[in-house]
Amino acid sequence: MHPLFRTIAATLALSGLVACAENSAVNAKADASSTAWSDTGGEAAPSDATWEADDDPSLDAAEGGAEVGYDGLRPVHPDVVSDSDDELYRAGEVVYIAFDLENTGDADYLHHPGLVLTSDHPDVEIPEADQWVEALDAGERSTMEWWAVVGPMVCTGDEVRFTATVTARGCEDTDEGCPVAHSASIAVVID
Repeated sequence: MHPLFRTIAATLALSGLVACAENSAVNAKADASSTAWSDTGGEAAPSDATWEADDDPSLDAAEGGAEVGYDGLRPVHPDVVSDSDDELYRAGEVVYIAFDLENTGDADYLHHPGLVLTSDHPDVEIPEADQWVEALDAGERSTMEWWAVVGPMVCTGDEVRFTATVTARGCEDTDEGCPVAHSASIAVVID
């Protein structure tokens, strides 16, 4: 490798480590393998997670006079597993995220219900964020799974939150309308 390229590569790597070291000092957590769970629906939190209720978007829509869509779909039962399967989450690794999409309503939802997964950290890539099923009958659930790459700029001690939000493909063009966009989150702390 040309010496100039080696110098540039070393400088970039060092600046990333310095940025992470500064950020880690500010954001250090006591338990680096902890997870947190929050949900806009009525699902109870797992016993080993921190509960945090989000605002219910259906209430905002109802108060604003907007038509509320089907309210029976919820993302529940989140799970995150590290690529190394050691319950530690590190920069540069792949993590696997799963949520169940559950139809808690009393009607079938027939127009491609699904979940969209997002992350609150700009250096986490989720290549296929949208997951769909053909239909979801009342009382049924379907597990949806994603993989994400935790980028090199995610520092030790950073919390990465994954949020699954209810959606439906092409729902604007159906008589059934779009479902209420309930969401649930699970967070991990990077080692």
